[in-house]
Amino acid sequence: MKFNKPEQIKIPLSGNIHPTEIPERPKYNFDKVKRSDSMPVATAIENPLTAEQLAEKLKEIEEKARQRRENHAP
Repeated sequence: MKFNKPEQIKIPLSGNIHPTEIPERPKYNFDKVKRSDSMPVATAIENPLTAEQLAEKLKEIEEKARQRRENHAP
């Protein structure tokens, strides 16, 4: 990473830096980025649940949440 020399940025005594005096950030070219095999790729779920199993899990979660609310009621 290249740092600016102190002479390059002149800060006035008021402490305010005018926008034109702030050095520009480097421009990145994302078109050059290549996808490698090590990058994560979305894959299919190995054991998809059936609609009935999902409904059962949802009922269990709702039941636990209801019990938790009842236990913490003032």
